[in-house]
Amino acid sequence: MIKILIADDHQMFLDGIRAFLEKESDMEVIGEALNGFQVLEILQKKLVDIVLLDIRMPGMDGHETIKQLKQNFSHTKVLVVSTFGEGEYIYKMLSNGAEGYLMKNKSKEELVNAIHTIHSGKRFVSHDVQQIYWDYIQNKSKKPKNNIQLTKREIEVLKLIATGLQDREIADQLNISETTVFTHCRNLRKKIAVSNRTELAIHAREHGIV
Repeated sequence: MIKILIADDHQMFLDGIRAFLEKESDMEVIGEALNGFQVLEILQKKLVDIVLLDIRMPGMDGHETIKQLKQNFSHTKVLVVSTFGEGEYIYKMLSNGAEGYLMKNKSKEELVNAIHTIHSGKRFVSHDVQQIYWDYIQNKSKKPKNNIQLTKREIEVLKLIATGLQDREIADQLNISETTVFTHCRNLRKKIAVSNRTELAIHAREHGIV
């Protein structure tokens, strides 16, 4: 069973999503939260596979919630479900570790697909959100990182990171160990001076590596 926590400050949305997901044979809604404080409180008591997280919530919003969630409950995945489609919101949530982003105007079937995709270890970003995201990245002025010397293997790993593959999948493609991939990722973050995989992917696209 995929154990799900729904976080949103609109009770009607909570009730509707719960009623729909509970019809799925492999999903169980184990809790609801109206803000980030309640999310963290529930995570301390229950094992949650996926949090469906809104951004605009009272007290502690989605941005602060995901930061603390990823620091303290790294095994829990996050699917952002929001009405906010602006590039800045999408960029912040994905950069802070969200495994997926879905607009609330999408179908119930796409929500179920997103949950299954994320639970399988992959990322899910709907096509419209992807376009907004990359448009934002292209327009976002960033200090260029020049004179970064990457090895041939590091470039190969970076290309695969940019396509959304996880460490195990990269290891299989390059016929190396998952530990070696982890080491390459750590070295890449250090050389490029970024803090997460999303920013590595952004660097790869901005500098023509992919």
